[in-house]
Amino acid sequence: MQQKYGVKVIYGVEGYLVDDGEPIVYNPKEYSLDGEFIVFDIETTGFNPQTDEIIEIGAVKIKNYQIVDRFSVLINPGREISDEIQKLTGITNEMVKDKETILDVLPKFIEFAGDAVLVAHNAKFDTGFMREKFKKYNLQFNYSILDTLPLARWLLPDLKRHKLNIIAEHLGISLENHHRAVDDAEATAHIFLKFIDMLKEKEVVKLSDINVQYSGNFDIKKADTYHIVILVKNYQGLYNLYKLISMAHCNYFFKRPRIPKSLLEQMRDGLIIGTACEAGQLYRAILNNLSERNRRNNQVL
Repeated sequence: MQQKYGVKVIYGVEGYLVDDGEPIVYNPKEYSLDGEFIVFDIETTGFNPQTDEIIEIGAVKIKNYQIVDRFSVLINPGREISDEIQKLTGITNEMVKDKETILDVLPKFIEFAGDAVLVAHNAKFDTGFMREKFKKYNLQFNYSILDTLPLARWLLPDLKRHKLNIIAEHLGISLENHHRAVDDAEATAHIFLKFIDMLKEKEVVKLSDINVQYSGNFDIKKADTYHIVILVKNYQGLYNLYKLISMAHCNYFFKRPRIPKSLLEQMRDGLIIGTACEAGQLYRAILNNLSERNRRNNQVL
């Protein structure tokens, strides 16, 4: 149509979003909890993946319920580390000035990780930086990701806060040198091993079962709905849009077709997502005078 009439069709829909919580596992696959996992953590010069740099990567490898290997590197960010970050992490400019750059380190991390599932606490932060750096250097980031933060909220509902150090203390796990990547990664690994036992008590044995069980404890029908706009970028997006619409009508319909936010996160490849009109989640947050942090959390763009 574009070539014949000079018009390009952009497929899309305005739908109803239900915020059922973000998924625990991103890009899930049929993978046994008895398999191999890479639990990792990073330290950075700031909080923006596009403008800040990674200064440390720490990771541990879990195999047969044991930590069998470790990966720990400091990275030269090519810039000064602020006093605030130096105080938070204990990583100084002197410590990184002679270290390798992220371009040198990423291939070593890829070799260490292999095809294992990546695990992190508040994984959106860590994987956001890693995706950006992988993309910058034309490297593929196709890992399955498990986030222990929402997993902790599910498995430890009585805890008021789910920061790494609080969870570690609650479970009796040592956490020394908090905010150093390899120490945080090792503590997260021990926490994750305890979580695996808890998951098996819930008869969860595969990675793909986790989101099902997690979302299965959330009542979609009782939740508020928000307007959302979804536009298609490519054929993958068109496929995902058709699938989202079908599942909204067949699996999650109650008075209206509902799209769980966790499902949207899993199938957002090839899609442009907007918050729609004043009935969208972001504008509702603004109208309700939620904090700036909560507004950012409610923005689905």
